Amino acid sequence: MIRVVDPGLDVATLTRLQSYQSEVDGSGTYPMQVEAAARMYGARARNDRSPFREVRTLLRGMCSGVERCMYCEDAPANEVEHVRPKSLYPELAFHWENFLFACGPCNGPKGNRFKLFVPPGTTSEYEAARVSGAPVVAPPAGDSLLLDPRVDDPLEFFSLDLVGTFLFVERHPLGSRERRRAEYTLELLGLNRRDVLVRARRTAFHHLRNALRSYVVDRDNKAAPSELAAHAETVRNTSHATVWAEMKRQHTKIGKLNELFAAAPEALAWP
Repeated sequence: MIRVVDPGLDVATLTRLQSYQSEVDGSGTYPMQVEAAARMYGARARNDRSPFREVRTLLRGMCSGVERCMYCEDAPANEVEHVRPKSLYPELAFHWENFLFACGPCNGPKGNRFKLFVPPGTTSEYEAARVSGAPVVAPPAGDSLLLDPRVDDPLEFFSLDLVGTFLFVERHPLGSRERRRAEYTLELLGLNRRDVLVRARRTAFHHLRNALRSYVVDRDNKAAPSELAAHAETVRNTSHATVWAEMKRQHTKIGKLNELFAAAPEALAWP
C-alpha cells in the first residue's frame, strides 16, 4: 500500500458528481439518504457512462504498476471503492475525494467495516459498521483508523521487511494512534494475512533487483538511451510499488542493495 497522487478531476466531471450528491443530500432524513445513495450509485456508476467513465480513467492513471489495486498493489483494480462507506456516509457517496480504485479481494472483505477514534483526537475506538437490523443512524464524529492512501502516506505508518518475511511491520509504539491505524489497516485488508500477497512482494523484490542489475550492465556497456529507459519503465510498471519504495528507503542497510544503488545512484530518482 503506497501513497497515490491525485492530479485533479476535470471541472465538468466534478460538477456532474456534485449534482448527484446534491440529490442524495436533498432526499430527506439520514435513512432516506442512505437508501438514495445506494440506489443512485447503483444506477449511475456505470463503467460506460459519464461521469464514471472519466472517474475510472483518472483512477487507473493514479494506480501504481499497471492499474494495480490501491490497497494491495497486486490484483487489477476494477472497482470504485468508497474509503468511507456510502452506507454510513451517504453525504460522501459521490465525492471524488472518497474514491479509490480497488480489487474485489480487498473491497469485498472491507465492505462496510469502518472504525473510528471517538471522540476525535482520542484513542477510544468505535466500530461504525451497522449489524443487520440495527437502527439506521449516522455514525458519531470521529477520526478514521483506516489509512487512506490519497491522504496518508502508508509508509509513515509501516515498513516492509525486505530481508526475511516480506511482511509489513508497524513503525510506531504500542498504544499510539499511528500504531492502531497501521494495525487496523493491515488486518482489515489482510495485507499480511494473504499468503499470495506476501509471495508476490517477495517475487517483486527479486524482479526489481534483477532489473536494476541489468540496467547497470547495459549502462556500462553503452546501451542505447531507449534500452536504458526501458529498465526504468519496467520498474514503474512492476506490481507492488511499495517494494521499490522500500528498496530505495532501506538500501543503505542492506549490503547487496547498497552496492547496486551505489553503482546506479540515478535509480534512486526513479518513481
